[in-house]
Amino acid sequence: MRPTPFPQIGNVIAQIGSQGFPCALRELINTQLASAATQVCWLSDGKDVAEGSSLCLRAPDEPGAGGAEITVLRATPQCGFTLAERRRLRVLSPLLFSILDQHVTASRAACTAAEASTPENLARRFQERLCQAGLRLSERETQVCLGLLTGLTAQQQAERLTLTVHTVGSYQRRAAQKLGISGRRALTRWLYEALRDS
Repeated sequence: MRPTPFPQIGNVIAQIGSQGFPCALRELINTQLASAATQVCWLSDGKDVAEGSSLCLRAPDEPGAGGAEITVLRATPQCGFTLAERRRLRVLSPLLFSILDQHVTASRAACTAAEASTPENLARRFQERLCQAGLRLSERETQVCLGLLTGLTAQQQAERLTLTVHTVGSYQRRAAQKLGISGRRALTRWLYEALRDS
């Protein structure tokens, strides 16, 4: 009997949303195999199928499963999957699909955040959010808020806008008061809270 792969499960969970996720997932799956898989791939929208050196696990048709599919491949067709290996992977598959779903969600969110953080998209989203909230900021208050959202310090903003650090701080305080927030994190939450609610 094989030991439960808790360290590998923890490693996969820790890699959710990162580039290290595929390797960690393959390591976890390999703990359940006598002979290592050479490739593990997954699809969305794809009954378990085992054909020679390929084993395909499909998520059960239930809400939130998303029709995901994990395919485990071995280099040589002669090295098929044993009944015991298939059974172990089927037992592990609900966990695998849950982790995979979280990884896909985190990766999509990261892509959306990266796309939204381009200066043009960020400025457009900020203006949309101001309209939704029925608020108006001065041009300088808006510029300072956008600078905060892009990670600029007060000193960097002062140099960019040719203002003093004290003046940038004044614009930050005025904008924060109008928006009913305090700090960079609160500004980011305010910007995206309407997206979560809709």
